Amino acid sequence: MIDSSLSSSGDQKPLIHHERNRCLLGLIIITSLLLIWGVSLLPTIFYANTRPAPVEPHVNMSNQTMPMPLYPCSHPLILNKKSKMCVPPCPWVMLTSTEQFAMQVVDNLSISVSLLSFIIILATWIRIKQLRCFPHIIPLYILGSQSVITFLVAVANGMGKEKAFCSSKFFAHAVVNPTTFCTAQGVLIHYFSSAISLWFVVYSINLLQMICSGNVVSLQRNTYKVMHVACSVTCWLLPWIPVGVVLGSKSTSYRPMMGRLCFPGGSEGTAFFTTTFISTVSLGVGCTCLFFVVYKLFMQRNISMVIGKQAEERKKKMTKVVKRLVFLMLGYAVINALTFIPISIMQQHSKQLEYYINQYFSCLMFSQPDHCPKTYEKYAFSSAQIVSTLSSAFFALITVCFLAFNKQSRKLWSFWWFRLQSCCSGDSQ
Repeated sequence: MIDSSLSSSGDQKPLIHHERNRCLLGLIIITSLLLIWGVSLLPTIFYANTRPAPVEPHVNMSNQTMPMPLYPCSHPLILNKKSKMCVPPCPWVMLTSTEQFAMQVVDNLSISVSLLSFIIILATWIRIKQLRCFPHIIPLYILGSQSVITFLVAVANGMGKEKAFCSSKFFAHAVVNPTTFCTAQGVLIHYFSSAISLWFVVYSINLLQMICSGNVVSLQRNTYKVMHVACSVTCWLLPWIPVGVVLGSKSTSYRPMMGRLCFPGGSEGTAFFTTTFISTVSLGVGCTCLFFVVYKLFMQRNISMVIGKQAEERKKKMTKVVKRLVFLMLGYAVINALTFIPISIMQQHSKQLEYYINQYFSCLMFSQPDHCPKTYEKYAFSSAQIVSTLSSAFFALITVCFLAFNKQSRKLWSFWWFRLQSCCSGDSQ
């Protein structure tokens, strides 16, 4: 086991005393890594196990009497005068009225929390010079990218679903022919999502490099400047590659999802490997690096050439850093789970979902809505999609909490709070 007692001398105590404890430590490391990669690759597992659509039995149509189509069209279908068919309108979504209201409430809450948190965090980074140094500035890049995504969603909400996403009044045509805004929003959301993943990996690798080099505080200033420039070029330029792949693909394009945002859709392989797969692999690599940072700090918390109060203070500081990094790992894992697992589950059941939607619309062409079962709702996973909209708010709150570990940040926030109170009390008088 790890020796948790304080050293009474300057000698370093062995970290592991028995062979049994070495085996236990190895088991903990292997289990943790399997857990990290298991959670990271969960969307890939869903995607790899795509469920096939039900196979319809062959029916001899020569002996069947087809019913007459209903006119006017059953809700929500509308008449396409060219094809003389009842088809779904562009604003149609798979959500019920209750689910649409819940989505609107959750979406507005998430946008408000995200943008407000970004303003607070940006002001904090501006005031504290230490946080503007590399790699401490990386969380600001990550949250800034997420805030851009949140802002794009807010713009779409402000424009309205039809103006933002409907290039035609018919759903099928609007999906394969996205509006200019939809394409622009999809490109930017795709780009910044990939940038967030790369910055998380860079941040984790830099922390690991700092710990392994034995210099937790900082490296040489010139070295950091070179690393900052190199990492910036990498993380801001590489995301254009998957964006270019989607734009150049004939089978994949940026399509509206849930009437909320545009994201790569169409060819499942291209859409998955240019979006979700990049994020899941980045999560695995980043959390693995953070795990080894936590492991090294935890194992070294009692190793010190000082004794007494200094040794105790050092141990407390390193324990706080360990908790902070564990918090970051768990937070980022939850964010990725909220964002990409619902998408991957829908991709897994996409063929079944499409099958039952077609069944429902085919039924509406000849029957009243009450006679047509909404089996597709079982495969829409609407509740998961509603919950996933909280990911941006959770992301911002995680960053705020992560920044709250910094003593300077807490002092600055306290100062702002007292100034705000004094201004309010002065106005009331």
